Amino acid sequence: MESGQGDFIVNKMPLSITAGNVYLLAPGIREARYSGKTPVVYDYIEFDLPRKLIDEPFLICGIQEPFRDALIQLIRCTAQDTGALRHQLLSASIGLALHDSAVNTGSDLRLRRVLNFIEKHPDQPVKIGALVALAGVSEAHLRRIFHAELGISPKQYLVQARMEYACRLLVAEGLRVGEVADLLGFASPFQFSAQFRRFYGVAPSRYTNDQ
Repeated sequence: MESGQGDFIVNKMPLSITAGNVYLLAPGIREARYSGKTPVVYDYIEFDLPRKLIDEPFLICGIQEPFRDALIQLIRCTAQDTGALRHQLLSASIGLALHDSAVNTGSDLRLRRVLNFIEKHPDQPVKIGALVALAGVSEAHLRRIFHAELGISPKQYLVQARMEYACRLLVAEGLRVGEVADLLGFASPFQFSAQFRRFYGVAPSRYTNDQ
């Protein structure tokens, strides 16, 4: 991701993208729909490897400068090579990304476990305590992991995932505000509308009309 920030829908799951990050998509995923309103610039490189690297739809690689630019240049070089050399370069490149993510955060698997749970249950009002138990760390440590990898807190990520899901229900599924509020477990449509307005700056009904 070279510049900008926004939200993609990858394999029907929300992915918030930020400049400077590297994202690895699982095999077979070809649909990545951008739902933001600001321009983003990114490089997309498609390749094949004889082994499966991740089980999730996507992985946020925590690789930092200067290794990030070196990794990107190395992957770009593979476009000019073929055969065994290309596979060796790709394996080295992705291996660097996966290894560096784990080294930099010390928490890659724990973070992925929590993110996958949130992304699979966007309709549930998940408590932070449940995420702490899932990750197997303290709440303070979980906050540090989220801030180091994503730049936001677990609570902010939860709200973001639920609001993005609400948008899909309102726009793509055509549900009414009250139906979405009920589905997401809000006490009332007013409570849902208030959180939606805080997140997007407009009421759900106004957002739907603007799409």
